[in-house]
Amino acid sequence: METSTLRKTLLHTALLTTITSAQAQLYFDVNAATAGSGTPAAAAWNTGTNWTTAAAGDAAPVAWTNGQAAIFSAGTEAAGTWTVTVTGTIQTNSITFNGATNNTIHNITGGTIDIGTGGLALDASAAGGTAGRSKTISSAIIGSGGLTIAANGDTSAGATTNTIFTLSGANTFLGNTTITSGVVGYTSNFGDASNNVILDGGGLVFNTTGNFTRNLQIGTSGGTLRNYGSATSTLTGTLSGLGDIRRTDGGTAIYTGDGSAFTGNLFVDRGTFQAGNGVLTANPVANISNITLGDSGGAGTMRYQLDGSFTLATPISFGNVGSALIWQGTDAGDVMTINNQLGIAETTGTLRANSGSITLASGADVLVGTVALTSTPANSATAVVGTLNVQPGTLLKTAYMNIGEGGSTSGIVNQTGGTVT
Repeated sequence: METSTLRKTLLHTALLTTITSAQAQLYFDVNAATAGSGTPAAAAWNTGTNWTTAAAGDAAPVAWTNGQAAIFSAGTEAAGTWTVTVTGTIQTNSITFNGATNNTIHNITGGTIDIGTGGLALDASAAGGTAGRSKTISSAIIGSGGLTIAANGDTSAGATTNTIFTLSGANTFLGNTTITSGVVGYTSNFGDASNNVILDGGGLVFNTTGNFTRNLQIGTSGGTLRNYGSATSTLTGTLSGLGDIRRTDGGTAIYTGDGSAFTGNLFVDRGTFQAGNGVLTANPVANISNITLGDSGGAGTMRYQLDGSFTLATPISFGNVGSALIWQGTDAGDVMTINNQLGIAETTGTLRANSGSITLASGADVLVGTVALTSTPANSATAVVGTLNVQPGTLLKTAYMNIGEGGSTSGIVNQTGGTVT
């Protein structure tokens, strides 16, 4: 385990210990003093006696007491789908979904969960990334504290897609949400509009096409953006932090906010990460330290789509032969200038101009498998043609030069100096 990940795990454990040690723990249990918790399809949180102080579930049941830490559930957790209903308002600062070997889907619904000023620690990490273990809290969460979520789910590329943690209530809590593991659905209600989402070991999952407007911070343990299938996510809030972002699975993640305060690395393991939407005039993620496209298991694409010109200051490497760096300027005069290292071998990766110009300026050292030039829209009288300008003091090594890629009859190369091999 990497040092930063181990440190984050220890800090999260310490946080949960601090919160729960100040609270008595109550285990959900609907089968009286019989060991285990029983298998309720539906049960009440705070009416009746559906809790026990015994972790094994073999003690007499008790009623819920506000201020306690809630654990679902006693004993060896049963399989199936549980829906637990809150009536009125309950108060807790800790909810844990335990049981690593179960396939339980948990739903907490109804009423209000008051977290006061102490925040709420939500822990579903024991469920792991196995399919069929989603957790949903649709009760309203109120209070002036924030949330820490150790979610279930898997952040890796190609992992299970139907085990997600979701907050769907009419939440108004006033603190930030920190995600330390697993994946949380992007449609979740993260409370007050001013609250930030902090990815510090966990991720957001985009299982449908939609917008994410929250400000996003990336902690030292990094964060993951997962797009299932062909889903397109558009992120419009600020982006900050120095941890790494890992972009996994298919679809496209479009960023149009102010990411000037993000200085970490970007790994596009799968799918596409797009900077700009054809309207922005400046690179919104200009201060990324390094970008890696794809890995041994699949290709990734980085696309800059701007109505303006910029100099690409971020070193980019290709981790898969099918990975691509794409420039798509809105107008013919829009230029992406490269004056540093791009790629490490002339057998891997593609540098493509869909429209506008790519200029290799003095200092550019470009090694890619393919240079491709096309036009947008292809073969149209109004097309903006992709152009490559090779200037003095540059080196371009490539195995293939594809002018008019994809059936397009357009593409221009201008060489005024440098070396092309």
